[in-house]
Amino acid sequence: MANKFLLAMGICLAVAVTGYAEITVGNAQFEDVYLAPGGYTYTITPWQTSNASGPPAWISNGYYSGEPAPVDSAIYTTTDHVWQDLSDTFVEGETYVFKMGVGAPDWTNYDSFGWEIYIYDATAGDHLTPLSTASGTLTRANGETGTWTMQQVSYVSTAAEAGNAIGIGFRGIDYYTMFDDASVIPEPATMALLGLGALGLIRRKRS
Repeated sequence: MANKFLLAMGICLAVAVTGYAEITVGNAQFEDVYLAPGGYTYTITPWQTSNASGPPAWISNGYYSGEPAPVDSAIYTTTDHVWQDLSDTFVEGETYVFKMGVGAPDWTNYDSFGWEIYIYDATAGDHLTPLSTASGTLTRANGETGTWTMQQVSYVSTAAEAGNAIGIGFRGIDYYTMFDDASVIPEPATMALLGLGALGLIRRKRS
């Protein structure tokens, strides 16, 4: 009986896990616009940008010498925000993890690159009112090669956000911070906990 229960739980957990695929992020790698080497464009649809003073963000493909890999269509920002309203909606109690590559270019005139990434409620709020945010600074000494790190921010949705569109955004706190490879993954934490509890129950019955 225990074996049958374990098998059933395994099937349920497999269904639950496979049902939580990565959420689609439009133009996640900023490669929807073809760029010849040395080219750049301000077109980053479906991402949106503000423009407080000059170009807020741009895609570049080897435009500046010394760009760290990958050089293909990474996006640079000034201090302005870049954001996107996703088609997926929040489910109460689920954890949403927004990950993004953050890069520091190999430029001798800048050694510190601040960054911020965040999750917001695209239906009830705006991109400047985050539900959860993460930030930091990439530093390097002059002469170092550029570097990439993967950063993330997570948020457990509440009843207030349930059914509302998920929003993600980022900005360079300092000039010319690089961003690439955006992804959003929902984590069914409740189902995982139920699965662990069921396995513990089976062990207790066997002992």
